[in-house]
Amino acid sequence: MTAARLVKYWTKRLEIFGPDRAFLPLTQAQALKDDDVALGFGFVKLVPAKDPSGRSITYFDVSKQDRTKYERKSMTRAMWYVFHAALEDIETQKKGIIILVIPRDSKLSQFDRKLGQLNADSLRGCIPIRMSAAHICHPPTFFSIIYPIIKILMGERLRKRTLVHGGSEAHVVQSMAAFGLTKDRLPQEFGGDIGPFHDQWLASRRAVHK
Repeated sequence: MTAARLVKYWTKRLEIFGPDRAFLPLTQAQALKDDDVALGFGFVKLVPAKDPSGRSITYFDVSKQDRTKYERKSMTRAMWYVFHAALEDIETQKKGIIILVIPRDSKLSQFDRKLGQLNADSLRGCIPIRMSAAHICHPPTFFSIIYPIIKILMGERLRKRTLVHGGSEAHVVQSMAAFGLTKDRLPQEFGGDIGPFHDQWLASRRAVHK
């Protein structure tokens, strides 16, 4: 990481975590000790599979958002936690990460531009991870209203690598498979074979990382 990017990273980390926790290890017991609710929502998850190139897969479930249950920075800290967990993998450090987004069961009222801005600012030039591609699946009817805003938040680089997959579940599964994201690599919400995993993943990491 270059000096300029290091400065940007720690400036953003101080903003998101505050001076009391910014320099603590990014574990559930330390830097995220007050973020159990946001972590448990599963707004951002690390899928227990990779694409054929060895890139990790993250999954954003917009329907999990509920601004009355958590603070925005708490949810952004949860996202930092998931992406830093992905960075523990050497192959992901080299090859990058795939982002899956499923807004199908979400409502327009759940679209949180301020949270999106916090997350986007963290991912663009701060958290040292390469965004290889993003796949937005099963867009809802109001998607055309919010997509222009989402594209702005993404930034030019990721915007050029973003694909929207609509239609029936079978069609979306077939479309994703063309990018190597076959059913055995996808969560059930995307028509894949991977069942619920987030709670178990959090528990296993909590047992290892004190």
